Amino acid sequence: MIGRKILVAPLDWGLGHATRCIPIIRELLHRGCQVEIAASGDTGQLLLQEFPSLTHCVVPGYGISYPKKGNLFMLKMILQLPRIFSAIQKEHKWLMEKQQEHQWDLIISDNRYGLWLPATRTIIITHQLRIMSGWGKTIDRLIQCIHDRMILRFNHCWVPDNQDEPSLAGALSHPHKKPHNAFYIGPLSRLEAATAEEKKIVVALSGPEPQRTLLENKLITIFSDKSWKGHEILFLRGLPHLPLPPTATPPNLVFVNHLNSTTFSNTIAEASLVICRSGYSSVMDLVKLQKKAVLIPTPGQTEQEYLAQWLQEKNLFHSCLQNDPKLGEVIKQAFSLPKPTLQVNFEGYKKALNDLGIQ
Repeated sequence: MIGRKILVAPLDWGLGHATRCIPIIRELLHRGCQVEIAASGDTGQLLLQEFPSLTHCVVPGYGISYPKKGNLFMLKMILQLPRIFSAIQKEHKWLMEKQQEHQWDLIISDNRYGLWLPATRTIIITHQLRIMSGWGKTIDRLIQCIHDRMILRFNHCWVPDNQDEPSLAGALSHPHKKPHNAFYIGPLSRLEAATAEEKKIVVALSGPEPQRTLLENKLITIFSDKSWKGHEILFLRGLPHLPLPPTATPPNLVFVNHLNSTTFSNTIAEASLVICRSGYSSVMDLVKLQKKAVLIPTPGQTEQEYLAQWLQEKNLFHSCLQNDPKLGEVIKQAFSLPKPTLQVNFEGYKKALNDLGIQ
């Protein structure tokens, strides 16, 4: 049995890495563990609102910037690789210094590849075992080799997907050869299903700027058309650091900057349709709550583009590119989709904790 002082540290690229850690944190607390959180930016603010009584540390963020044009996304990421590797080294140094002070028994990192220590048990959570850069097989193999080596620094790699069908991440979580320390713990979602009258369209915004705001503005333009006048449309802006939302122009558009997990679950339960990014955490939430959705990948993010296309081909959700002029039509067509009713176990992570000796 390992000790019970545990650090949980999600990456600060979007809120999904933080939200899928929430059920793990809750379960650790339920089992009597002393949980501490390391995060930064909006990710840190979200977890502070969810768990205000826990100890929160600020771990350095990556400081990555994103282009306005999606076709420049991968190029800009490649140009920022030195900054990313530097950030990984800095967070590793940060952990070595903080470990002397806090003496954590276990460290759970969601996609933070620098948070490993040779003398402490460490776990990394990632659903992306297979690299899809969009730059060809040669580049993919090179990045894949580096990626696998970083994963193998950890004692365990938890993959939040099913090993067999139905898989939610498809080829992303099922490479031809996976690292020997990787195993599947099933999907993760902070949300709990609730019964409610489905009476509104919910736009759940997330992801990096400036693309978050660009999508928000485009959807405001679409829903300001008089054909949507009879629909209640709620924008969940994914901005926990802002105190007040903007004032909606049409009266049927309502804006909320952020909701805690319970209120978010209840709000999604009232949705007849959800519009969101095709980030993997959003996909897991939609499947758990069995909600119709239109998935809009962040421009240039090949992972999200793959997920959106793959899930549409499986007839689970509709998808559309952000700059597609037919986005409004796709949203209207999505109401005719059946609900995604997959039989998926969202409790697999509890067995993973059992296997660690955390009872």
